[in-house]
Amino acid sequence: MNRQRTAAVRAETGTASDRATGLEAARGAFAPSMNRFGAFTLIELLVVIAIIAILAAMLLPALARAKEAGHRIACANDLRQIGLAAGMYADDNNSFYPERTTGGTTGSRWPDRLLPIYREMRLLRCPNDAPQPPQTGVSGTNGYAGDSVPRSYIINGWNDYLQQQIDVELGREVSNAELMNMILGRAMRQDAVDQPSETVLFGEKDSPSPHYYMDFLEGAVGNEISELDQGKHSNPIKNSRGGGSNCQFADGSMRFVRFGKAFLPENLWATTPKWRSTVLKF
Repeated sequence: MNRQRTAAVRAETGTASDRATGLEAARGAFAPSMNRFGAFTLIELLVVIAIIAILAAMLLPALARAKEAGHRIACANDLRQIGLAAGMYADDNNSFYPERTTGGTTGSRWPDRLLPIYREMRLLRCPNDAPQPPQTGVSGTNGYAGDSVPRSYIINGWNDYLQQQIDVELGREVSNAELMNMILGRAMRQDAVDQPSETVLFGEKDSPSPHYYMDFLEGAVGNEISELDQGKHSNPIKNSRGGGSNCQFADGSMRFVRFGKAFLPENLWATTPKWRSTVLKF
């Protein structure tokens, strides 16, 4: 009996030892396979990086377009508030928009005149005019709170209407050079705009421009070339003739106008038939 038990124990012990040996052998056999599947090779890493780069190249332009669309909408909303302020100002001032001034002793310009109505000076700056602040006024003439704030927008200077008015008063035609001085202190009547839904009240100026008024009869080429930014939004190439800009119209409507379409086939900044039909080339 003792011999049989000893033999059985040895048999069991031998079986356990055999099992341990088998497990170690199995682990050794699978170890290379586990290492092979637990890490990436250099080629696999390069493939993954290439795929990520392709996806980024596809998504980044779409994200940029979405960001630009957001800026354009924010800009339009701000400009609409300023346009509404101009309409309310006219309602309180016998239908007159703010008069033309040069700042300083002649009084504040339109941004400061309308400030008590639109209230928040941040509305004067388009999100696309970042990070550098847009210019405003000339040193020594913008000593008013609203006039001195970085500003993206420009108001219609009503050149053709005021020129026609002065011609009648003087009984002669005044030159464009004379006009710029003669229109100081004058204001445009809101109800004198014959086509308010097709006449621009506010537009977007070029960021480096300090001008407050869009004068298409000023100088040799007019402000439509030198002071306006007609492609501030949705323009893939900055300073090119693509994209468009936001325009606030005299009837209170807001419109995105493609580059050049504010002057072709009709001048939307003019009020008189002569200048509305005058083709301005760029």
